[in-house]
Amino acid sequence: MIVVVGLVLASTLSCHPTATPVSGRPPVAEAPANGTWSGASWEEHHDTMTFVVLPNMARTFQRFGRRPYPEMSCVTCHGADGENVRYRMPNALPPLDPAHLPTATSPDPAVARTTRFMIEEVTPQLAELTDDPTVSCFTCHPSTAR
Repeated sequence: MIVVVGLVLASTLSCHPTATPVSGRPPVAEAPANGTWSGASWEEHHDTMTFVVLPNMARTFQRFGRRPYPEMSCVTCHGADGENVRYRMPNALPPLDPAHLPTATSPDPAVARTTRFMIEEVTPQLAELTDDPTVSCFTCHPSTAR
């Protein structure tokens, strides 16, 4: 019985309308009911994060990391204590110093590649998926200046 339920759940999730289309570009998330991320309810945030942001971001990071499967969960960004802090962000990611942000022209190729990825793909995609134009590095990463 558990196997059947698991198969039904897996097939339902794989056919979810927010799945990345063949083009590889994720769809735009539907805006929260009241039109803005900051004014959305906890339930609207949860549903958007669970069914839109997580699967799309997981595939984005999968491509970037050249991994055969997505390796992302709520804990990846929200930390092991995400539930305890009601998934408030920033929470668990490494802090960034606003006066010394990494750049896409860094002499370190890994830093340059990661920075380009975050600036060109992650930040705009998160803003689009959450319908939140205020998304920045500090939406997810704490600032050392705080």
